[in-house]
Amino acid sequence: MLKYRTPLIFLLSIILGFLVWWLSLSLTGALEPWDAKNGYYFLVLGGTGVINGFLGGRRFWLWPIGTFIGELTAIVVRNFSLPTGDVNFFIPVGLIVLIIYLVPSFIGSAIGVSINAKTFKKAGANQK
Repeated sequence: MLKYRTPLIFLLSIILGFLVWWLSLSLTGALEPWDAKNGYYFLVLGGTGVINGFLGGRRFWLWPIGTFIGELTAIVVRNFSLPTGDVNFFIPVGLIVLIIYLVPSFIGSAIGVSINAKTFKKAGANQK
């Protein structure tokens, strides 16, 4: 199972990234998560980073990239295939903003990795 852990956690980060964007409208009323007024986007990106970092371990930089891929997939699906979406010229600007907003995910992922290291270090110390 450990052999497949990195691809599975990367897939999880893609799915969580997709859900961050896809569920934004139903959870916040904002079509785009960064338009939510309650800090939803920062909290959810940080939370996904912590979850992925804790489960994935050492590669804290990899999980936000998966989150980015998932969010980008949701943007493309929503804007290009659903009747509620519209294709406009702000998509390149949105991609730049999406990259900037990965900072909370990187921070959360680093926190998750450090929690993982401390948790399993203590567990290993108790077994000796």
